[in-house]
Amino acid sequence: MIDLGTVTLKQGRIATLTVVNSLGNPQPGATVSSYSGIAGPAMNVTDKNGNCQLHIQSGEQTISGVFGRLFGFIAVPANEEDVRVELVLSRSLDDTGTGFETAGRGMPAPQLSVAEWTDGQRRQLADFKGKVVVLYFWNKDEEHCDEQIASIDRLQQRYAGQPVVFLGVHKAGVKAADVREYMLTQDWHLPTGVDVSSDEVDGSTFLAYETAPSYIAVIGKDGRLSFNFSAIASEEVGEAIFARAATELGYKWPIEESPGADEKAGCEPCTQIFERIESQAIDAALEQ
Repeated sequence: MIDLGTVTLKQGRIATLTVVNSLGNPQPGATVSSYSGIAGPAMNVTDKNGNCQLHIQSGEQTISGVFGRLFGFIAVPANEEDVRVELVLSRSLDDTGTGFETAGRGMPAPQLSVAEWTDGQRRQLADFKGKVVVLYFWNKDEEHCDEQIASIDRLQQRYAGQPVVFLGVHKAGVKAADVREYMLTQDWHLPTGVDVSSDEVDGSTFLAYETAPSYIAVIGKDGRLSFNFSAIASEEVGEAIFARAATELGYKWPIEESPGADEKAGCEPCTQIFERIESQAIDAALEQ
């Protein structure tokens, strides 16, 4: 008999979704998913009435949905209670399936709309012409934020001395001083701007990049978008990219939970996979 130690289960919750298209009509056959750390991506398909359920964690979660060329996502706040949400599929994937028509690959990168930077300085993308800019979109209240920060910190160190600039964009609704204080507890140094408004309001940087917390966007030396992580969140595109990165690292995709592993250890393979994809995107931008 093998002693697997103690497995601690955390309280989860159920998200009941109604998925609709841009006309407000129910969308059957849409694939919805939510990345949940150690458990990997949770996925389901909507029924004939556009409904389905996902088992998600209690922390803040981002649920995405895709049907054909239509895509959408919604942030579900941290809570212990089950939730019921409507997900609208209104954004369109571009012809290559690698980006969005808005903020898609090869398009001029949207400008940063920031209320305040954590270091008190002012900056715009034009300040970094001729360099690769990596934007990390994040939220200090997002589950597993500390593991994601460690990953971005490793990327910062890896590209130190190269023409690569790392900038953070934090979700709106907090003060820059609070974000700065949190970063000090993590011993993390990344110039971060607090988004000017909610990601559901025009003018938001999150909305302009069609993105969500824990994703990056890479801007080439020419000021055009080279990579947008949110654009590979669809099942067809994302699964192929994740599977390739996992294989290169010696993992089997999808990542399976190891019995007896603690939550942080269980997240490590997925963190490595994300980091490899991000590094490859930065390398590609440097070569352009």
